[in-house]
Amino acid sequence: MIQDLLGSQIDAIFDQVTSSRPHFETALRPLAVLGTQPDAGLPGVPTLRALGLKEFDSTTYVGLLAPAGTPDAVVAILADALKKALQNPNVATTFTKVGSAPYAGDAKEFADNMNRENDLAIALVKEGKLKAE
Repeated sequence: MIQDLLGSQIDAIFDQVTSSRPHFETALRPLAVLGTQPDAGLPGVPTLRALGLKEFDSTTYVGLLAPAGTPDAVVAILADALKKALQNPNVATTFTKVGSAPYAGDAKEFADNMNRENDLAIALVKEGKLKAE
């Protein structure tokens, strides 16, 4: 997709900042942020909401996962280590530079986000707006 855009076979794409960012200085121009909040790593680039699509939200989440049945004590240790790592200014800066917003919520919040996304995908399949394979 990026190669087709760089080669002028297509005019625009929706993509993760992390994969497009290397081309921002030379070949690509970010037009809008798809999440609800501006991206600190893309100063001056508006959200689609700011451009008038008031209900639009295509925030993507990345999370730390462990196998089902992992003891709660181990999950707590991992969550604490993640929160501490994201509080490190060097780690936070690195996340921002590659196009990710560092955020450490709790396991329930992350599960709720994943469940909402799953419910939305199921509804879109039922409405014929998304093809399930």
